[in-house]
Amino acid sequence: MAEHYNSFSDLIQNSILPLQRKHPDWIRLDGNVEGGNRNVFATFRYKFKDWKIHSDTTFEALLTAWKLESEGEIPFVVDKTSKGTLCLRLPDTLDGEANGLYIYLK
Repeated sequence: MAEHYNSFSDLIQNSILPLQRKHPDWIRLDGNVEGGNRNVFATFRYKFKDWKIHSDTTFEALLTAWKLESEGEIPFVVDKTSKGTLCLRLPDTLDGEANGLYIYLK
């Protein structure tokens, strides 16, 4: 069972940053360089909904969102995948591409 966090900031501080410190050479949460990985790394609460992060999400995408949030900006916008699943995207990447951010409604 994946760990659940009450906020995106809690997830970053208690899971993502420690993992990145432990594995500074990793690009993605799963340590792989390519290929999909739909294993749920963790879940968190955002905008009154629970979201799941797949393990192929990149550190860069998550830290970009965290930087936006820490600067008082909106870190995510709700979008839909090509199959209609609700997902979170970075505000400047509403081109239908995940761009390393694989977060879906739980």
